[in-house]
Amino acid sequence: TNITTKSETVIYNRINKCGSSTLLTLLSGIMYKNQINLALQGSPPHRFFLDGQKTEMAEMACSGQTALISRYFFYTDLREFGCDPRYFTLMRDPVQRFHSRYRFNREFLPNLNNPKMIRASKGRSKNINSCIFSSHVECAYSSTLPRWHKQFDLDSQIPFLCGDSEECRTLGHPEAVKMTIANIERSFVVVGVLEQLDKTVEVMECLMPNLMKGLGESYKSSNVHKKGKHSAMGSAVMTEESRKQI
Repeated sequence: TNITTKSETVIYNRINKCGSSTLLTLLSGIMYKNQINLALQGSPPHRFFLDGQKTEMAEMACSGQTALISRYFFYTDLREFGCDPRYFTLMRDPVQRFHSRYRFNREFLPNLNNPKMIRASKGRSKNINSCIFSSHVECAYSSTLPRWHKQFDLDSQIPFLCGDSEECRTLGHPEAVKMTIANIERSFVVVGVLEQLDKTVEVMECLMPNLMKGLGESYKSSNVHKKGKHSAMGSAVMTEESRKQI
């Protein structure tokens, strides 16, 4: 008989370009104050785990300690590996996220020193509007996402809630939304929204008081996620027609 252990560990499977650095900054401070362990920080390029790695993560999540595991990866159902942790994450308006990612992929290039990514950047589109209407890989919602994150290919928030199956990783797959909703209802304590971050942190503290005590006050007293001014970037100015198309 398979035995699944309920876990005191909570998993924050971060979604890139959804304010996760901001939220993790807030969480790091209160985890220290609340004496909660914070594990697996980092930004590795792979988005889902192999079975042996899932087994190790299940053992970590069900070690008996109260902890927060945080990393970029697609939702992983650990019940078949003997552990049943709770999840939370932070999403964003998909068009705003797409636009932010397009800009980011150009703003960080001057500081890029990874030869592989430098080579990949040479194939990026020249303009956001032509990118959208020509279905360039940076802007085309039609592919199956690989295990390794591709910086200059369009991705999706769906697998972070749906999982690492081919259905979940295939952009626009008809079964993905149903699977996503089922996972949210079963495994996620909170799915926050970046555009309502103030409400999100209040809900997180309310529903996870042992871990998140002080999160709301920390957010109010901090300067995180204050909108700064972006430098002018003509190639990333999206027309209304492009916004509707994407």
